[in-house]
Amino acid sequence: MRKSLWVIGFPALTALGCGAMNRAAIGFLDPVMVDAANKIERDTDLDLVRDGLPGTILLIDGLLETSPEDDALHLVQARSITGYALGFVEDVDRERASRLYLRARGHAFDVLTRHDDRFARALAGNLAGFQEAVRNLDDDRLEAIFWAANSWGSWINLNLDDTEALADLPRAEALMRRALEIDPSFYHAGPHLFLGVYYASRSKILGGDPVRAQRHFDHVFSLTHNNYLLAHVFYAQYFARQAWDEELFVETLTWVLDRPDGLYPDAGLANSIAKRKAEGLLTLAEEWF
Repeated sequence: MRKSLWVIGFPALTALGCGAMNRAAIGFLDPVMVDAANKIERDTDLDLVRDGLPGTILLIDGLLETSPEDDALHLVQARSITGYALGFVEDVDRERASRLYLRARGHAFDVLTRHDDRFARALAGNLAGFQEAVRNLDDDRLEAIFWAANSWGSWINLNLDDTEALADLPRAEALMRRALEIDPSFYHAGPHLFLGVYYASRSKILGGDPVRAQRHFDHVFSLTHNNYLLAHVFYAQYFARQAWDEELFVETLTWVLDRPDGLYPDAGLANSIAKRKAEGLLTLAEEWF
C-alpha cells in the first residue's frame, strides 16, 4: 500500500508546475490518504506497518508543504503520528514519543485554530476561558478535537513528572469531554477510553476516581463488544495496577493474549499492538506487585 501511495502522490507533486494545480491535485488525493490510513489500521503485520508508516508520514508532510490549510491531511497526519508513537515508539523511546505526540497535537490544533478564532485565543489564556472556548467548538470539529486531546493526553502521560504537563491535564480533559459530548462511540469509543485512563491512572489524592474509571471502561467494552483489545490492555495497565490487583492485571492481559485474531477487522493493527503490549506488561507483574 505504501508503494502505491508514492506512485500516485509523487508524480502529482512534481509533474504540475502551478501551485494552484498542485493544490487541486492534493485535494484529489485527500480521500486516498484517508483510505490509506483506514487500511493501515486494519493491517496486522506489525513489522510491515512499523517500517512503512514513516514513509506515509513523510509523504503527508510533503503534501502539506504545498497545501498547508488542507484539513483532511492535517487530521490524517495527527492520527498517523499518534498511532505510530503509541504502537512503535512509546515503549522503547519515551522522549521521541513525547515529541511525536506534540507534533500530532500541532496538526489537530492547526485545524481547530484556523476555524475558530476564539479557540485560538484561548490557547494562551486561563483555564476557565479555554474550557468555555472548548464547549463552543462546533460538532463538525469532532475529529480535530479528539486527536488534539488524544495526542495531548498521551504527551502528558509520558511527562507526569513535569509540572507544565500536569498543568495541561485539565485542558486535554476538557477537549475530550467535548468529544464525548459529540459522539461517545467515536474511534472505538475513544472518548470513554481516554477518560477511563484519566481516572484510573492516578491516586484519589491526585484526582483519580476508580468508580468513574470503571464506568468509562465499561462503556468502551460495551460499545466495542469487548473486541477492542487495546482498551483491555489499558484497563490492566492503569486500573488494575492503581488498584494493586495483581490477579485482575494478569487475568486481563492473559485474556487479551488468548483472544483470536481477526475478531475486529477495523482495529486489526491496534489489536496486534495490544497483544504485543500485553506480553511486555506481563513480564512486569512481579516488579509492579
